[in-house]
Amino acid sequence: MEHRPYNVSDAEVRFLFITSPALDGFFAEMADLNAATGGNPPTEALKELGDRWDCVFTDLPAGHRTTRMVNESVEEPSETD
Repeated sequence: MEHRPYNVSDAEVRFLFITSPALDGFFAEMADLNAATGGNPPTEALKELGDRWDCVFTDLPAGHRTTRMVNESVEEPSETD
């Protein structure tokens, strides 16, 4: 089963994300992986993380390429900032 929450409108949206069982450890490991790779974890590292937590990442690049992971709620600084 795929899970991809997204907002198709231009309006700001809030949603409550609840998991059972709790995935606190998954998100802590994901944060550590992102910090260790500058937000560009290798595909294989994401697959290994998902396997440990029974989670599947979809649309990952093939091979040993990296995937840019960002917090979509945080805007990237512009060049004029």
